[in-house]
Amino acid sequence: MHHSPFTTSRTGAGGGTAVETQTIGMELALSQLLSRFDDTEKSIIGVHGLGGMGKTTLLKTPNNELKENTRDYHVVIMIEVANSETLNVVDMQKIIANRLGLPWNESETERERSTFLRRALRRKKFVVLLDDVWKKFQLADVGIPTPSSDNGCKLIVASRSNQVCVEMGDKEPMEMPCLNENESLRLFRSNLMAEVSAAIDHDSDMRESAMDIIQSCGGLPLALNVVGCALACSMDAVEWKQAARAMRAILVEDQSLE
Repeated sequence: MHHSPFTTSRTGAGGGTAVETQTIGMELALSQLLSRFDDTEKSIIGVHGLGGMGKTTLLKTPNNELKENTRDYHVVIMIEVANSETLNVVDMQKIIANRLGLPWNESETERERSTFLRRALRRKKFVVLLDDVWKKFQLADVGIPTPSSDNGCKLIVASRSNQVCVEMGDKEPMEMPCLNENESLRLFRSNLMAEVSAAIDHDSDMRESAMDIIQSCGGLPLALNVVGCALACSMDAVEWKQAARAMRAILVEDQSLE
């Protein structure tokens, strides 16, 4: 039977699951990523979506799971690329060298290090997760060998741009799905104190304001978390109405800019 190298449900404290607690409403995205990861013919996996969609959280799940389960891969490396202007090759090389337990030589050039790191990684079955990639870059320039079905290695690329994912090697990248209304409500409530969350069920004004806020967030996990944390301890219906109005204003402004 095929063994999946990482799972989407691991028992955690409090009776729930550790992964589920961190990724409320992201079950569909996790399932899609897992399916692509398990495809032995797919070595490069692209994930694209708007900022605030939860791409970083999504990548952290296999990153954390695979680090604990070393049976399938020798090394798992997650790197925040953030190359909106320039590619910080040295910082990326330091992360790779650190994960491989290799010495760092300041006198080496980027090219010398990339050759050294590629040679070291070729002896490993690896998974590299690249988060927040803004522009295409050559893996070899950093020191990452190209994953393939022959070497069994994997590369996961997260970007706001579908085109960047394509240029990095995934011709059909997956799009991060927005949270639906029920998922949005679950995530929003997870940030609230228990008594505040309960008030949504029996206070019609707070319920109405909560649904207004959720609709205004447009299914974006980051927005839902920010507003949820801001209202975590508030039982003031007026404050909730103000938050709902503020979110509606932001939504209108965003739509006018499109």
